[in-house]
Amino acid sequence: FEWLPPDQALAVEGSPDLLVQLLDKLVANAVDFSRAGEPVRIELTRERNNAQLAVINAGPPLPPEMQGRLFEAMISSRPDRGNEEPHLGLGLYIARLIAEFHGGTIVAENRAGGDGVAVTVTLPLVPG
Repeated sequence: FEWLPPDQALAVEGSPDLLVQLLDKLVANAVDFSRAGEPVRIELTRERNNAQLAVINAGPPLPPEMQGRLFEAMISSRPDRGNEEPHLGLGLYIARLIAEFHGGTIVAENRAGGDGVAVTVTLPLVPG
């Protein structure tokens, strides 16, 4: 993993346990869709009065039909992987619920050139 921290502390109000779960869901998803040997990058930046957490992988882009539905329940775009257990498609849905619970948003976008995906969570900063 490659971690790019902000140049200053960013404080958000919320449940540490839920925010850890959100990050776990995003990283697990990014790892699942990354090309072997490619790092998953995590960036935390300030955008006006918000903290933006981006989890970025190098791998296949999001199919066009998934872009508006990725954070819904029971949605998965995983290719058939043989004998693995079925995937329920709840991880990104749970991540969306956690982001919204904290007054934030979550979006997924194909990286420039179609080489991977960036999932970005935006959460309001604590005033002050």
